[in-house]
Formats: sequence, structure tokens, C-alpha cells
Amino acid sequence: MDENDDVYALLGVQPIRAEILRVTLARHQVTAAELMEELDLTRNGVGKHLTELTNAGLLVERRATHPRGTGGIIYWSADRAAITNALLTLVGRILSHPRI
Repeated sequence: MDENDDVYALLGVQPIRAEILRVTLARHQVTAAELMEELDLTRNGVGKHLTELTNAGLLVERRATHPRGTGGIIYWSADRAAITNALLTLVGRILSHPRI
């Protein structure tokens, strides 16, 4: 258990989604299979998280032909600007002082 897990839970953040964002930010693009291997996730698990992060606008998906020509493949990349904006919005909300 990560020392930040309690903070994540209090803020409603799923640690695995933070890890997916971290890995995706560190690379140009990732596939579901790469995330499954690196983060020890099932196909259904990674798919659910990728869908939610994409729907939130934090990840962008790109469909392409598999490099081996064996069908389609989806690559995900992080939208750095959207992630930065989301974090700044959260920090702003936490640090703002309401005027009384």
C-alpha cells in the first residue's frame, strides 16, 4: 500500500488511474497490453480505466493498424494540458478561501 493511498481515498482518486496517467505521461503512447503487463491489470480492468480517463479528456486514443498487420490496435497518449488543468483546478479549489 502506497503512503498516499489514504489521501487518494479521501479525495476520491483511484490510485491505479493515477498510475495509468503516470505511465502514459512518461511515454509517447501506450497500448492496453503494455499497461496490463506493467501494472498487473486484467484486460477488463485496464479497459474500464482507459475508457473513464478518455471520457474525462485526460487520455486521447488513436486507432491504427497493428504493426504486424494483424488487425487494429489502439494507442493512448496523455493530454498533458488537460491533466495540468485538472490538477490546477483541484489545487485552486483546495487552496481558495471563500469570502465571507
